[in-house]
This record gives sequence, structure tokens and C-alpha cells, in this order.
Amino acid sequence: MRKIEEKHSGGKTVKFYNDKGNLIEEQLYGKILGLFYSLSFTEKYLYDDQNRLYKAIGYCANGDLAWKEEYYYHYSKDGVLLKLVTISERGKDYVNFEYDKKGRVIAENGTLSSGHKYRNEWDYDLKGNKINECHFDC
Repeated sequence: MRKIEEKHSGGKTVKFYNDKGNLIEEQLYGKILGLFYSLSFTEKYLYDDQNRLYKAIGYCANGDLAWKEEYYYHYSKDGVLLKLVTISERGKDYVNFEYDKKGRVIAENGTLSSGHKYRNEWDYDLKGNKINECHFDC
């Protein structure tokens, strides 16, 4: 397991990664009186046997559950991600993905549990770098 600590003006973040390089835990600390750090929040991440995130859980400093999200991936027969469903206490969010002939994501259409719909689109240059990003509310 690998541990990375990042300090910032309001405190610090400690991240733990598993042997596959996946973030498995993130601890957020606030700075108290500018003198010492106090744990304020912990997030834990779980992955399936194919290295895909399937659950994220947030805990308050006292260990109480703050939130939980589960992720369900839908793939084509060729292994291309077509749809992601996120389930949380807010409800279900849906994202459908579109790809160009080179297999790059060029658009995503989403519906949030609130009913809000959106579309994001990306363009690429000849080297495959993203050069344009557009966001639309539907």
C-alpha cells in the first residue's frame, strides 16, 4: 500500500493506494488553531475484480456514515463502456457515452436523480488531445 500526504492552507489530505494503484481511502484533516490536524472526514473506495470502482463511502470523523454511492457499469460485447448508473441516497444518476471511430469519448448524456438532464461534448486534435469541451443543459 502506498500513502501520499498533501498539505494545503486549510489542512491536509492523506491518500492510500492499493498495489494496483487504485485510491482506496482518502482522509481529510482540518487544521485546528493553525497548530495541529484533526480528522474531519474519511472516504473509502471499493473496486471489483476488473479494477472498476463500484462503491464509494464517506464517513464523518466520529465514524458515522455520511454518504454512500454504488456504481454499475454497462459494457458492449467489445468491452466499451456504454452506460454508468450511480445509486445513492439521492436516487439514481445515469450517464450514456458516445465514441468516435478511434474509440475516444466524444459525448456523454446524463440524467441526474433530480431530473436535470445534460450533455457534454469533446473534440480532439489530430494527435488525440482534447481541444474543445462543451456543456449543455437539456
